[in-house]
Amino acid sequence: MSCIAHFEGSKGGNLIPLTQKTTETLKTCIEQWRELFKEPERTVSCDVCLPLVNIGAQIHKSCYQRLTNKKRIVLAKKRHREVSDMP
Repeated sequence: MSCIAHFEGSKGGNLIPLTQKTTETLKTCIEQWRELFKEPERTVSCDVCLPLVNIGAQIHKSCYQRLTNKKRIVLAKKRHREVSDMP
């Protein structure tokens, strides 16, 4: 089995199975990223991996951390607002 949300250039390593809690967290964060990036080329990865997110699916720890990092999401939202506010 492979990582359901692999980032090119990530450390990779061992795959960890998703639990109930990590599944819920990952789905929430993917939806947040999806809302930020409405361009088709950016959302396609969310559309591909979201249906794969279920208990028992596997993901690299580094990929999970990158997707669920709240600080990254907050900074991306801030940048998105700044770009949207530009004339």
